[in-house]
Amino acid sequence: METVPIPGGTLVEKAFPRVDYADAYRTPAVGTAPELARRMLAGRSRMGGRLLRIRDALVRPFGVQPAHRGSSEVRIEAGGARGPFHALEVSDEEVFGEDDRHLDYRVSLQLARDRLAMLSTVVRFHGNAGRAYFLIVRPFHRVLARRLLAAVNR
Repeated sequence: METVPIPGGTLVEKAFPRVDYADAYRTPAVGTAPELARRMLAGRSRMGGRLLRIRDALVRPFGVQPAHRGSSEVRIEAGGARGPFHALEVSDEEVFGEDDRHLDYRVSLQLARDRLAMLSTVVRFHGNAGRAYFLIVRPFHRVLARRLLAAVNR
């Protein structure tokens, strides 16, 4: 797995007029983009589940919705959801995202022709609450993003 820039000309790159945080990772993968997204979201590692529960406990006092929701259904279609991931648009480029009062984010899972899966994230903060929230969750985000991308090969 390697860290790469947000790919140009993609939906995730154009998601917001202003981006306050962005990252992207890629790894070799086999399958279609929807298959990879299902694998990525189908199961969580114990470590990933613990990290999300810690995140939920840290941000609960700020009125932030919990990310660790119990649904096990994985629908990769516009309007589908799994935990904090809500499919806004589904094509060769999977774009998930959510808007909240403290920040908006978009996550894109793409499969390139060279059989490289790329997970990209862009975030737009809403004032100091968004900045403070992301300061708390940023270390968790990096670990979880890499673990989610690794799951496309399970």
